[in-house]
Amino acid sequence: MIEGEALWRLGRPSDRSFARASRLEPGCAATWLLRARSSARGLPHILPPRAALLAEKALDSDPTYALITLSWHGPHARPGAPWRRHLARLLSFSFNEPERAGWYYRQDDIHYAPYHFQEYADGRALLAIRPDSAWAEALTARGALRCPPDPALSRAGVLHARRAAKLAPWAGWPLAWIGLGLIKSREPKKAEAFFTRCLRLQPFYHRALAWRGSLLRNLNRPAEAVLDLDRAIAIDELYPFAPHERSLARRALGDFLGAALDLDRAFKLDWRYSWVFASGREPGPEESSRGLSELDRAILLHPSCVSLRAWRGELLRARGELGRALADLFEASAQDPAHPNAQAFLGRALLEAGRAPEAVEPLTRAVGLAPTQWIFRGWLAEALFRAGSRERSFAELARVIKGTPQHWWALHLRARLHLELNRPLKALKDLARADSYEGRHADGHHLAAQALVALGRLAEAEAEVDKALRVSPHLGRALLLRAEIRRRQGRAADALSDWKTVFEKFPYLLNAEERGRVAALLG
Repeated sequence: MIEGEALWRLGRPSDRSFARASRLEPGCAATWLLRARSSARGLPHILPPRAALLAEKALDSDPTYALITLSWHGPHARPGAPWRRHLARLLSFSFNEPERAGWYYRQDDIHYAPYHFQEYADGRALLAIRPDSAWAEALTARGALRCPPDPALSRAGVLHARRAAKLAPWAGWPLAWIGLGLIKSREPKKAEAFFTRCLRLQPFYHRALAWRGSLLRNLNRPAEAVLDLDRAIAIDELYPFAPHERSLARRALGDFLGAALDLDRAFKLDWRYSWVFASGREPGPEESSRGLSELDRAILLHPSCVSLRAWRGELLRARGELGRALADLFEASAQDPAHPNAQAFLGRALLEAGRAPEAVEPLTRAVGLAPTQWIFRGWLAEALFRAGSRERSFAELARVIKGTPQHWWALHLRARLHLELNRPLKALKDLARADSYEGRHADGHHLAAQALVALGRLAEAEAEVDKALRVSPHLGRALLLRAEIRRRQGRAADALSDWKTVFEKFPYLLNAEERGRVAALLG
């Protein structure tokens, strides 16, 4: 490949060198792109047929280029589309703006955030115009397998991925998606075999390494898991799933210092990670208690580790034990005043304890120590609002919303503050924008329902509550709000049914007077 590029730069024929490279390493997209450029004698506006075929091989080889194609072309896919012109654009992009390719690869979660049904639909639309394309089959599989758990979609995803593997037997990444589908269908041994086959063909596909590492950890093989996760992080250090999984594997091996550092790393990439993390739901009491016992043991072994103490304080805050949480967090922030998580967690705990003016100082320090950790600015904005500095609060949120594309949580926060100031229309505007980025969040639908209730639009409000409950069936606050909506609509029996559920499952949401009233209504 280097020989071919040298010949190209000298203006001499280089097709033979690039062809040899693609035979030796067919899973390397660069070899196919170089062959396409060489065959087209440059980067024309429309690729000639042979160059287009070679460029499409790059899509089979590397999901990065396939995802760029999907994000550009998928929503507009139709028979008769100017396909060779589109491939010429991709080729030009690859050689003239290579630094942006990774950015596109990481935007697909945002582009398809309200579940991945649209990704699945776009993949199927592409299949209509490229029916024998391995990469279009693989992307369709990917969309199906990233949707919420559904047996039919999982089966469809595995079927599309198998077709992709058959069409491009030298490409590894479709095999990794078969493995992911087999994990969803609870076939871990078969999944491991597919990950291994993928990595024989494409040893640098970091997601396959991370997924196999996670699978090995769940199979109680943490030492092997760490080896895979080490490689995954070395290849792509910006995939937060990998350091979080390595944190869990290291904990299983008793390496609490390494686990804390990995969790810090994962949290920096995605603030939703915590010591006790459950994807898509809040951890249960038993999980939380186990995590706390583990942290107690870790701190006994490593009393000077600030990260461990900060994570214990954050866990205690999440459990509602604010006194103990503050004791840990004050100690952690004193141990290392330059530790951003310790400062931020301290500010958040003070905020929840009703001490907003005190929370502003540590949160301001956290923002100064980690200016790109946007969630710290969000917590600071809320502290400023509670402390009476509303103008500064909204200014901080505006910085967050401008500074990062993944800002749905900042829009949720600003909507909540708008609601407190009796601005339901402004809240709805923020929530509609947030929904386009993250439509799977129950709190967003719950906030939208509150805004609609304030505007008297009760039927729409109930529809939003129903969406919240589909995402999170155990959201007691949403049931309580639906009961109130139904009461206002004169649907006493339906309201009573919701109140009964809240009374039985979420009694802490009702004060003593409300519990007495509901008990009396229930007879």
